[in-house]
Amino acid sequence: MIKESIEEYVKALNTLAELHNQQKDQPPFRAPTHLHDFVLKHGEIWQGQTLPSKYRLRPIRRCFQNTYNLVRRSKALTYCEGFVASREIPLTIHHAWAVNAKGEVIDTTLRAYLNLSASGGDRGEYMGVRFPTWFVQRYWLGSMLDCYYRGFRLDVIEAYERQVANYYLKTDVLAAS
Repeated sequence: MIKESIEEYVKALNTLAELHNQQKDQPPFRAPTHLHDFVLKHGEIWQGQTLPSKYRLRPIRRCFQNTYNLVRRSKALTYCEGFVASREIPLTIHHAWAVNAKGEVIDTTLRAYLNLSASGGDRGEYMGVRFPTWFVQRYWLGSMLDCYYRGFRLDVIEAYERQVANYYLKTDVLAAS
């Protein structure tokens, strides 16, 4: 569900860019799909779950800061950033959450805002990129992938592809053998 939603969004943006570029006397326009393309290339999909009782809900609209603080305090959690969607939300939302060693989503922000399935049912679907804590501590500026005052983080994308993507590939190959 979520991967297809992201792909449809990228396709729609690219179509709009093509239509714009067909007009005369207009500067060329490239659809701003860097974030989506990166998540589609390196992302994983997780199913949401009820927040374990040892975690508490944090302030709404602060998912990046809440998750950053959470993973700094817990070596058992990994920072993730990407998109979340559910049947109750008709679009994907840029979001941050943590994942534990079992691959379970620890989302201390969104549940408070949308009250997603406090009693069961649809708990959302997440697609995002895992960032090791050392990488987050080095590059985090309010978000790993997008900053209001800096724009899209191409520096993080390039560093991730140089330093981290190969690490996960090697780890997965070793685990499979």
